[in-house]
Amino acid sequence: FYVKSDHDAGGGNNSAPGSWTAGNRAAALQTFPYPTRPDGNGLYYTVEVGRVLFVVTDTRYLVTSTSRLGTAQKAWFKEQMQRSHPVKVWVQEAAWIDNEPAEVGGDKWQDFPAEKAELGAFLSSAAVGQVVTVHGDQHALSADDGTNNDWGGFPSFCAAPFRNYTSIKT
Repeated sequence: FYVKSDHDAGGGNNSAPGSWTAGNRAAALQTFPYPTRPDGNGLYYTVEVGRVLFVVTDTRYLVTSTSRLGTAQKAWFKEQMQRSHPVKVWVQEAAWIDNEPAEVGGDKWQDFPAEKAELGAFLSSAAVGQVVTVHGDQHALSADDGTNNDWGGFPSFCAAPFRNYTSIKT
């Protein structure tokens, strides 16, 4: 699954949507085979493989000052997590388990603490089946069984290119 990162979504690190958004999104849609999307402005979607539902979110094009997902995508995300599939794999861009300090105007989950707490509480209390998340952008390989996930308690895995430099998450 292709997910836009801060390195390829236009505008660079910590960029909110701007004048580059429409052209960048159009180029992505011409280049990558996205399945049917519920919103023409976002690059989020689901893919079913057997009894597993892959829920791919867009944290680049719909971000606001208080939300990484935006209102419509967040409602859609919660609906997907309540579908009957016994396993949900949340495919996203950035690390969910991250204790770095928040950065004003930042673009990581810790920079949106209210939304992260809301989603974590929702996933731990209302999601159907097992939720796991897979992300990139950490410049490392990592795995956590949920023990260190204070925001929902679900497992988290990082898949990143081997050619990048590593980073340390505290």
